[in-house]
Amino acid sequence: MDTAATSSRSERSPRSSFIYRRRRGSRRRSGNNLSVDEVREDEKTIKKLKLENRKLRRRFVEESEDLRLVREQFQQQLVIMRAMKMQLDNVASSTTKFQKSAEVEIAAKLGETMQQMRDFKTYQKAILKIAQTIVDPPAPESSDDEEEEIPPRTLAQQNLFYSEKVLEKYNCENPGAEFVIAEALVTYPFNSRGTWIIHLNFTAKDKAGNVHRLFGETTVELKPGDPVEVLSYCILTPSDNGDYSSLTKGCRRCDPTCFVPIYHPDESCFKRGHFNPHHP
Repeated sequence: MDTAATSSRSERSPRSSFIYRRRRGSRRRSGNNLSVDEVREDEKTIKKLKLENRKLRRRFVEESEDLRLVREQFQQQLVIMRAMKMQLDNVASSTTKFQKSAEVEIAAKLGETMQQMRDFKTYQKAILKIAQTIVDPPAPESSDDEEEEIPPRTLAQQNLFYSEKVLEKYNCENPGAEFVIAEALVTYPFNSRGTWIIHLNFTAKDKAGNVHRLFGETTVELKPGDPVEVLSYCILTPSDNGDYSSLTKGCRRCDPTCFVPIYHPDESCFKRGHFNPHHP
C-alpha cells in the first residue's frame, strides 16, 4: 500500500510538481509574510530615511550654531547700545551743567553791564555839570550887603587846580623833588559808591628840566572850599605811556567809563584809593 502511494507520487508529472510548489509558496505568503524583493525594498527605504534624518540633524545643528552666533551678536549690540545711551546721558548732563553755568555767567555780565550803564548816566550828568562851568555866566547884580561869590572854574582852571593838589602832595612826600607843573593835561570825574572821584594826567619838570607825566586820583571839590583828598599818585613810566586805548604793557584806562585819553599806571605800582570794582 505504501509502495503504491510512493510510486504514485514519484510518477507525478513535472508540471503538476511545479503547480504544487507554487501553491505551497502562496500558502506561505498568506500569513503576512513578505517576499525577498519587498524586504529589500523596505531596507532601501529605511536607509534612505536614516540618511535624510542625519541630514536634517546636521542642518539642525548648523542652524542652532547660526542662531547662537546671532544671539551673541545681538547681545554685543545691546551692550554697545547701553554704553552709547550712558554716554548720551552724560553728554546731556554736561550740557545741562554748561547751560546753567552759562546762564549764571550771562546774568553776572548783565548785572555788570547794567552797573556800567548806571555809571555812564552818572558820568553824563557829571560832564554836563562840568560843561556848565566852562561858560562864564553873567555876573549877578551885587549889593554892598551881599558877600562876593566865587565864580566857577573853567575846565582849564579845574585841570590845573587838581594837578597842583597832586603835585603838592608828591613834593611833600618826596623831599628834594621840587617838581613844578609843566602842563595840566586832562581830568575825568566818575562816581564811586556815592563819592565823586577825579582821575587826571599832567606833566611836571624836575630840577634838571626833565618832563615827567604823572597820574593822580583825588576826591572832587563839589563846592568851593570843600577839602580835596589826594588818594593816589604815580609817575608814569614808558611802559605805562603807550596808546591809552591799548591794554598791553600794563597800560590801563577806566574802560568803558573813561572816555577821555587818561593814562593809567600798572596795578603793580598803583593801588586805587576808591572802592568801585568797575574802575582801576
